[in-house]
Amino acid sequence: MSITKKAISRNKIFASIQTLGPSLTTGIAVIPLGGLMLGLSSILTNTTIIDALPFLNNSIITTVAVLFSNLGNLIINNLAIIFALSVAMSYSKKDSIAAFSAFLAFMSMHTVIGQILNITAKTAEDWTRYATVLGIPTINVGVLGGILVGLVTAFVYKRFKDTKLPMALSFFQGKRFVPIMSIIFGALLAIPICIVWPALQNIISIIAASSGSNFNVWIMAGMSLLTFSLMPFGLHTIIYATWAYQLGTYISSSGTAVHGLLNIFFAQIADGVPLTTTVPLMGNYLFTGTCIAVVLAIIKEATPENKDKTKSLFTGGIVTNFVTGITEPLFFPFVFSAPILYFLAVVFMFVGEIIVYFLNITVGISYCGGIVDFIIYGVLQNANNWYLTPVVAIILGAVTYVCARFLIRRFHLNVPGQECFEDSDASNVLASSVNTSESRAKTIIAAFGGKENILEIDVCATRLRVQVNDTDRVEIKLFTATGAAGVMNVGNSYQIVYGTNAPLLFEEIKAIINSKTINKSDEPISNNANGFHENILVPADGELIPLNQVNDKVFSEEMMGTGFGVVSTDKGVYSPVNGKIITVFPTKHAIGILSDENKEILLHIGIDTVKLKGVPFEIIVNEGDIISENQLLARVNYDYIKEKGFDPTLVTVFTNIPGYKVSLEKQGDVKHGDKEVIKIIK
Repeated sequence: MSITKKAISRNKIFASIQTLGPSLTTGIAVIPLGGLMLGLSSILTNTTIIDALPFLNNSIITTVAVLFSNLGNLIINNLAIIFALSVAMSYSKKDSIAAFSAFLAFMSMHTVIGQILNITAKTAEDWTRYATVLGIPTINVGVLGGILVGLVTAFVYKRFKDTKLPMALSFFQGKRFVPIMSIIFGALLAIPICIVWPALQNIISIIAASSGSNFNVWIMAGMSLLTFSLMPFGLHTIIYATWAYQLGTYISSSGTAVHGLLNIFFAQIADGVPLTTTVPLMGNYLFTGTCIAVVLAIIKEATPENKDKTKSLFTGGIVTNFVTGITEPLFFPFVFSAPILYFLAVVFMFVGEIIVYFLNITVGISYCGGIVDFIIYGVLQNANNWYLTPVVAIILGAVTYVCARFLIRRFHLNVPGQECFEDSDASNVLASSVNTSESRAKTIIAAFGGKENILEIDVCATRLRVQVNDTDRVEIKLFTATGAAGVMNVGNSYQIVYGTNAPLLFEEIKAIINSKTINKSDEPISNNANGFHENILVPADGELIPLNQVNDKVFSEEMMGTGFGVVSTDKGVYSPVNGKIITVFPTKHAIGILSDENKEILLHIGIDTVKLKGVPFEIIVNEGDIISENQLLARVNYDYIKEKGFDPTLVTVFTNIPGYKVSLEKQGDVKHGDKEVIKIIK
């Protein structure tokens, strides 16, 4: 059943949102480096550490620490522009023009914001509301501003990259027109930001001002909760500045009035009095526990094929977060695709703050609350019950971990490492059974229901991203016959994982869709111009049946190629040709052969028998073996297959001879090695 244009549009929007998380990964990859640089700088310049290690107090170490600080701030303070370029390129097929255009749009947006709101260099000194970005006084839109610029630039790229202009202006047409329009659209983007962003800042300021000025645990924990909740949107600086530098009053031993929970913390340490404002400061340590727990849940729920890549995605972020307390590398890969997991971590952090208050744990921070801060303001300061901090963080983390895994499974959250793999036996068909050539690309197009059913196709580093008109025409099981490692489907959006072959396949598919010529060198090879001449022997004793009688749609409808079936009555599986073993499946249920005449042949023993995990199969040959026709390849316990409720049919499929058909000269009882029974015809 076809879907409406409105539904197609809705699914395209949803697919674009799905792409947002992965589009940030290029930028996310550099954040750990920035965090580690800042952490090292903090260690090398901390007075407590220098007192313990006097050799650090020299000009060389100081210079190195300043360098680390500058390099770290270069990254952390410019995440907005980094994400703008990353998002624009991700949505624009990695085109460098998109990155250049995003840079221009970013500067254009901030220039217009500063002009409209009359922001000066003096005004920008108020870092809670304003900022200086690339030398431009502007409003503090944070990372979200960069992401918006990236998305707008991607839209401009797709809309104007093929623009045709009059002859007199032809120099500016095509992709050269994209940077020009990006400057204009960046300026237009500034207008709604100038209207919406100050209003949001004012609302947050009112909330902060109405919170009172005492040390009530619920107020302190609530301010921390709001701070972390706003962090992904870049609005947390206002609320943080309010409670850290304005909320609360403490009269120091010298009679000075100190305002702000963070300032009060340092003043109370200096006075040697009980610490009363550490509840929101403790939140940094607790959030490290809950956020890392979410990431560990994501890694645990990743499919086996993606587990290593998922680990590598988060490893740097875990180290950075643990050492420095910086959390952006951890949550940016999933916060936009699965925000419920981020807020799960924030809520359990809030619960933890209430717990540490009643346990009288008073560990503070100076920066973001990493292990360095914990050692200095917990262990070395001998803060109240400091040793309970990791205990509470681990317990909260364990609860968060369990809840996160439940949510990922229950709602099929689109987090890194999640691909929906088909459980069917066809998912285990060898990748090499379909050529990495035009025939493979044609098979993928056919799996999507033909090129007329493909609404839009794009590619990232490892996967094809496709929008279709009609999902009923898509044959998901066929993708793995072309080498796909996994398939993810949401609505009318499909992501097909091909690893590093994805960009090549994309070009081949686009060429076919656009009716361009593809190199024919990989087409099926024949030893004779008039057709195939090698004998095809019956591979087993039993009942010979045509392929359309095999009890599996992938085979019976010739999705993988032409062939036949044998309902086996004997334990042996024999080679139908002279050739070479190219694949033996780990589950032993299938063998791939390349014949002397370059036919790729799949011997598939039984239907869905991959689920038997190799138990009834004894493979006699190995990959790379040269084999002769009628040579014994495997022994099979067909009784066991039938006892377990599976179809014992041996399916033989020729996967690389499009345009040819298998013709059976007879059906019914046959013996292995029978000749002149199976013919391949045009």
